[in-house]
Amino acid sequence: MKYNVILLLVSSVFLFQCQQETKTEQDIPVIVIDHDDKEELSLEDFAGDYREIPLEMTERSIIQYINDIAVSDEHLYIVDVKNGVLQFNKEGEFIKVIGKKAEEGPETYVQPTSIAFDEEEKAVIIVDTYRFKLYKFNLDGRLIGESEKLPAAPIFVKTSKEGYWMISEQYTGIGNKKYELGAEVYRTDSDFKLIDNFSADHLELEGKWGAPRSQPSLLFYSAYDSLNYFYNPILLPSRAYVGKFDRDTLYQVQEERLLPKVRFEFSREIWDGEKKIFHLRNVMAYKQYYLVSYEYRSTPYLYIYNRSTKEGKVIQEGLSVSGLDEKYLPFSKSNGQMYLIVQRPPKPGEAEPNPSIFLF
Repeated sequence: MKYNVILLLVSSVFLFQCQQETKTEQDIPVIVIDHDDKEELSLEDFAGDYREIPLEMTERSIIQYINDIAVSDEHLYIVDVKNGVLQFNKEGEFIKVIGKKAEEGPETYVQPTSIAFDEEEKAVIIVDTYRFKLYKFNLDGRLIGESEKLPAAPIFVKTSKEGYWMISEQYTGIGNKKYELGAEVYRTDSDFKLIDNFSADHLELEGKWGAPRSQPSLLFYSAYDSLNYFYNPILLPSRAYVGKFDRDTLYQVQEERLLPKVRFEFSREIWDGEKKIFHLRNVMAYKQYYLVSYEYRSTPYLYIYNRSTKEGKVIQEGLSVSGLDEKYLPFSKSNGQMYLIVQRPPKPGEAEPNPSIFLF
């Protein structure tokens, strides 16, 4: 069973190599990723202070695939594509299912894709992409709030001081020649009442390049400069892309707009003459670091950049975990929580266990 991995706290003892920072025509800093200088790094050397939580497997908590997680002081909330939202304690013991994953009925949701934990209300916020809604459940698993149907499908939610930020995406076909895809950023209060919204992206896609693909846009908070950041990975080929965004650029989120913050380039040509060979998948601003995951000819890499010293390093294929052959790329929750999802092999004669969550 394969799981996309997620996360990780960057250790300050890690040694970095200097990288040249330049400017774009719009005076945006450009960080050059030196792909030719790579090394390996273990999880133990990277972040010594972490906690592994093996998730208990019962008849109601057999995890098929983890879409997202949320973390509170006492619990983990796992969004599983089969079972819905599962609640575990910090020892990994399964407690209950929050709500119910079903086509219809009270306290149900159909397609949960993103989740957040509201510390003020002690509530779980669940995005239902299928119904175009958000739901709020208390710690007893009871529904206590529900948004109106949004004009576009929500794919992401995070908490804020006023309430919640969310991202929705929609697309429409125009004949057989062109598609239009747009991402919308919404800001609501704690009762899901709209405060404001603005367009984050708009693409025109020629139909001959295939149907539009969802762009998994993300909003996250950086304690380093107390800012919210937005990243849109633009996974479509450049020949199909006609939009207002600079490619491979991290944006600062303001109340009604996005401002370019920093752009990333590679030390090599990203095209080999026939196809694009470098694909930048995700950029996160975490504390004083930028964490960048990318692919080179379908092989994953991790780039770590120190924003204070302006130094960075490429980690080949990701981080290694003791006792496992697989390596892992980090991602971050929107509130700064860092974690990994690690699949341990089964013991002889036993079924494959649920994955473990590594919290940092």
